[in-house]
Amino acid sequence: MRLLLQRDPLAGFAPYAEGVGVLVWWRSRYESRAPERVRDYPWWLPTCMTLITIVVAVIAVAQRGDLIPPGPAALAGLITVVPGVSQLITARVWPPMLMTATTIGGVVWLLLDPVQQDFAPVLLMVMVGTVTATAGAWWGLAASVASIGTLITVAVTAELADVGIYVGGVLLGFDVGFTMLWQNRALEAERSGRRAERERATVAERQRIARDIHDVVGHSLSVTLLHLTGARHALETDRDVDEAIDALRDAERIGREAMADIRRTVGLLATEGTESAALPGVEDIAALVDTMRGAGLSVSYRTDGSPNVTPGTALALYRITQESLANVAKHAPTSAASVRLEFTPAQARVTVENGLAVRQHGQGRSGSGLTGMADRAAQLGGIVQAGPDPEAPRWVVDARLPTGVATAIADCPWKVVTGDVYRAK
Repeated sequence: MRLLLQRDPLAGFAPYAEGVGVLVWWRSRYESRAPERVRDYPWWLPTCMTLITIVVAVIAVAQRGDLIPPGPAALAGLITVVPGVSQLITARVWPPMLMTATTIGGVVWLLLDPVQQDFAPVLLMVMVGTVTATAGAWWGLAASVASIGTLITVAVTAELADVGIYVGGVLLGFDVGFTMLWQNRALEAERSGRRAERERATVAERQRIARDIHDVVGHSLSVTLLHLTGARHALETDRDVDEAIDALRDAERIGREAMADIRRTVGLLATEGTESAALPGVEDIAALVDTMRGAGLSVSYRTDGSPNVTPGTALALYRITQESLANVAKHAPTSAASVRLEFTPAQARVTVENGLAVRQHGQGRSGSGLTGMADRAAQLGGIVQAGPDPEAPRWVVDARLPTGVATAIADCPWKVVTGDVYRAK
């Protein structure tokens, strides 16, 4: 049933769909008015229900000999098909009370002249199923009670045969309608869940891109300012034009590289993700350190162990190191810094240390850089510890990440503490 509610019968006959002009028109009209309906079913489902109602009504009228030429029973049969035909024309479902009353009225008229193996009560079964599926279980239950009451009354007054079978048919109609209703609600819940998941994924991707842009801009500006400071110093103190020009060229190069990174990162917002670009990883950290050294920052670099990590962990290690060195260049450019990478089978650790300045890393206020590093680590099940070392006059950024994203966050022996300082349990 669930698969049927999702399928489109015309999908397999696409080459012939243009020839079925009425169906194509009805489908587009029905789908255009989907927001007006409380519960939306595939276009072909109400079409089939209406066609079944028409066929049953024609058979019931023919059983009474009033089909050709039309007699009073033909009018009664016409009344029972009015709600369905009206839906085909207007693409709107009748109110449940009006649909129930109209159908019962036409059936009662037909049952004033009951016949053997009468098809007229079948109209009540179709109506009950339709009301239940479109209006809800309570309306369907009310229509069932009214239909069963009508059948019992007619059986007593007009000697309707096989009334038990007809009552069972009405209950079967309610069961089918309730099943369709439940399936429709399940599909709507699934669609809502998928929409929410897509929205969460979109927000997460935009947040990731925003963090990447923040890291790239912060790093490039810090390095550019170091080069500009060196150029100004060369001109003010030594009048060394060549050294100043070299520093300005390096600043220009860093700026162009940063602009290329920003364009590539922002470009991800406008693409479907069919093309992938190489992202920085552990092997690029050495080049990052060399860039900072070229800008005049004193940085030592050391790595221990084999960097056997996933691409996500590698990118996080690079971005955390990049942001940490950018903060060093911004807040303590004259202090010596050190970068150390340690790898074990279960954990990757990066530690960035530098001497404290008068105002180190915006101490005392929350910064987006530290928050971004913490978010990156938390997504992978790791932690970032950032703050002054209580045993020495230095600032320490200590990030510990699992080597693989399959490591559960609950198994990580670290937690994030709000504010600028992140510490272990």
